[in-house]
Amino acid sequence: MLMTENIQDRNFFEIPSNELLQINGGGISLKEGLILAGIGVAIRYQVTYNKPFEVERCGLFVEIPENESYGRPNINNLKTVAASVHLGRKKRYSFECACESGNAYGQTFENVFWWMKRSMMSGIKLG
Repeated sequence: MLMTENIQDRNFFEIPSNELLQINGGGISLKEGLILAGIGVAIRYQVTYNKPFEVERCGLFVEIPENESYGRPNINNLKTVAASVHLGRKKRYSFECACESGNAYGQTFENVFWWMKRSMMSGIKLG
């Protein structure tokens, strides 16, 4: 449930979309997560699972907004999260590009590049 990794001497936590962050058996709310951010703990959260009118706003409250392409061929979803990343001057943007269900080993380079081109067109910088 909880993934931690040290990147540049900072702890990054991934919060599953429908669960609370569990540290030492206690749940941490978004408010408490903001307090953790104040002491140097960065939170990566998939804000695209929220309601469409909250995506841009929620992307500003976490250090690393996360998005995915699985089942979402609509480019507007990519644009809204990219907008909050750029407006909030975020250093990182986590994006699961070219997700595939049931055809992972049959996926072609053309399909992967199609998703990469769409993400660049929506404002995601690859690299």
